[in-house]
Amino acid sequence: MKKHTVLIVGGSGLIGQRLKYHFGKMNYDVRILSRKKKSKYYWDPVKKIIDREALYNVNYVINLCGSSIDRRWTKKRKKEIYLSRVNATSFLIDKINSHNQKIEKYIGVSAIGYYKYDHLLKNEKSEKGNHFLAHVCCDWEAPISKQTKIPFCLLRLGVVLSNQGGMLKKLLLPFSLNLGSAIGSGQQKISWIHIDDVCQMMIHCIKKEENQIFNCVSPNPISNEYFSKTLAKVLRKKMWKKNIPALILKIIFGEMSSMILENLTVSSKKIEATGFVFKFPDIEKALKDLIN
Repeated sequence: MKKHTVLIVGGSGLIGQRLKYHFGKMNYDVRILSRKKKSKYYWDPVKKIIDREALYNVNYVINLCGSSIDRRWTKKRKKEIYLSRVNATSFLIDKINSHNQKIEKYIGVSAIGYYKYDHLLKNEKSEKGNHFLAHVCCDWEAPISKQTKIPFCLLRLGVVLSNQGGMLKKLLLPFSLNLGSAIGSGQQKISWIHIDDVCQMMIHCIKKEENQIFNCVSPNPISNEYFSKTLAKVLRKKMWKKNIPALILKIIFGEMSSMILENLTVSSKKIEATGFVFKFPDIEKALKDLIN
């Protein structure tokens, strides 16, 4: 039986490490391409450096590269967010196309930040937003969706829930101290997904789908208030009675606060129509799995 090899670009991050675990269970050979110099396979897309061995005999490439967006967006930070996604992806695609061995599938990621903030339900054909993240996502997707040489899938990630990092880990401490609360009005929708469903969706796309864009979100978007109440319930803690005012978030985080305060209700119908089944479609079940 042939052993498949997958290269995870940016694989030292939150999703990459969990994905490595899932592929390991499937007996895949997993390579991690990282900007950490101690990595076996190293790259520096800014300096146009990549280990030539990284793509040798690779069946699948999963590109997760991109610096963190959950800090205040200074001018310097916004440039880093853009370059670490758009320029790095363009460089990677050029290297894949020029490689003498064709890969079988490329899985790229973008984000639901692609869409316009409002109360309308978004599908993959919905209008692009006119804000910073939307511009990043649009340019991030372009090198893949425009090329024809490689079978691909693009996943627009929602809020990924994990106990190892991201939004949930940041909230565990205040909520465990009975200091958790909703944010702003609390009515803004969160389009979330359990990290294991992210990994399984990527595996599903490798095996079955190609040349498609999918929203990588659970079937059940929820309000910030409902999320907060459910998290407190799962932790068996009390909620802080007052919501954190939107103004405070705007003062602390500036433009980045739009990610927390704005409404994005995103549909998962397209990926479900391909036969993908979510293990954690319900927020309470998802939180219980991650916390307990």
